[in-house]
Amino acid sequence: MKKTLIIVFAALAAVACQKEGADMTISRNEIVFDAAAGTQNVVVYTQGQFTVEYTEASWYTISYSIAKGMGYGAISVKVDQNKSASSRSGEFVIKTAAKEEHVSFIQSRPAVLSTPAVEDVTVNKLGHHFEIPVPADYEAKAVSKDSWISVEETKAADSWTVTLEPNTTGAVRKGEIAITTTDDQTLFTVEVEQVAQSLLEGELLIEEIYFAGVLLEDGKSSTATNGDQYIKITNNSAETVFADGLLFCASSYMSNRSSSGSYWIPAEIPAEGIGVSTAFQIPGDGDDVPVLPGESVILAINAQDFSADGGANLALADFEFYYSGNSVPDVDNPDVPNLTLWFQNSKSYYMLHNRGYESYALVQVPEGMDAETFMAGYAWVGKEDFYLSGEFFKTRDILAGNYLVPNEWVIDGVNCGVEQFLGDLAFNAGIDAGYTGCGKIDSDPDRFGTSARRNTTEEGILADTNNSINDFTRSAKPSFME
Repeated sequence: MKKTLIIVFAALAAVACQKEGADMTISRNEIVFDAAAGTQNVVVYTQGQFTVEYTEASWYTISYSIAKGMGYGAISVKVDQNKSASSRSGEFVIKTAAKEEHVSFIQSRPAVLSTPAVEDVTVNKLGHHFEIPVPADYEAKAVSKDSWISVEETKAADSWTVTLEPNTTGAVRKGEIAITTTDDQTLFTVEVEQVAQSLLEGELLIEEIYFAGVLLEDGKSSTATNGDQYIKITNNSAETVFADGLLFCASSYMSNRSSSGSYWIPAEIPAEGIGVSTAFQIPGDGDDVPVLPGESVILAINAQDFSADGGANLALADFEFYYSGNSVPDVDNPDVPNLTLWFQNSKSYYMLHNRGYESYALVQVPEGMDAETFMAGYAWVGKEDFYLSGEFFKTRDILAGNYLVPNEWVIDGVNCGVEQFLGDLAFNAGIDAGYTGCGKIDSDPDRFGTSARRNTTEEGILADTNNSINDFTRSAKPSFME
């Protein structure tokens, strides 16, 4: 719609009436805008009345202002942000009785980077949904040519929802989502890698290690002697994950030296993997043990109720460690499912080290791997050095029945140790650069009734910097006491 503004300099009205044919000059005849919203002016110099004619449009507005008594005014052009794939232009005409001036204005399209950014997304083999925000500066579209990736605009039209189908191929697969302008210039791409495993590193974390138990009335023993110990595993992701098939492993090496002055210590901590002496697996067929975001799974050494002595009610645990091969029978709670034993180099039933010398890891082996295949391919002979009265004496192989888990299979690893007599940490720094535990001295009486607990970040998720000194609180109040 064509619109006309009639503009009169009020302070000079009498002069204007006498000089209807007065001349006019303007500051410029062309205005150039970039893609951002903005306002620019054209100054008009005249002694009389003038009009401004233009065609209205949704992306710009035209207005005016008068400098009283100064003999000039200004025409303002205000443009909205241009998100489209093309430049756009308009024009207005300034007229007096004697003259007219045409002013054109043009707004460029938003610039596109010559080298578009690339974002990487790596997910486990489960089905997934995630959002990609619509770029603020463009009218854009999101497209994927991969059949297992679908993209839909949300109702709010400020993002796209990406849906990934479950990966049933048994191998890693890669796809791409292109975010482009409406004329197909690429703004950025999202490269998606979907692995063949059901878990990624850090999705499930060891949140708490409770190994010392609670001191009994005799003042000498604790409930840990009877199996009042547990590991708490928590989903630290925003989606439901499945714990089926996950291995809980204990380290081959202990982190502390003997207090006697004569001791065995690791000759070398392997950099490519972690040495483990024990592995129990969470049973299931892949979708039997769902863990909701922020929820946990409790692995109990002995799924009994220790609350009468001040300990945990582990009859409520999700799974129980159980070993039937010992001459001293292990206690079994038939109402709590047993973990599946893959291997242990001890002939006794398994217990967490009650002074905190042992380290622990959550491991996901490749799809389809069983205990027999693992033990056939990953047997490991570690080396230990013996020091006698502080002097090196000899090197030996550690006991048989130990295995090396590649670093890339480790979902989470936590070194444990005690400050007094601390030696080499059991796991390499790529898995955990620090250590946690309970107490400060060997057999510390203050460790009873405490646990090692992972900290929570300001964002409300568990801390995971791969350094347990930062990630954990030593000698914390156990979660069952809260």
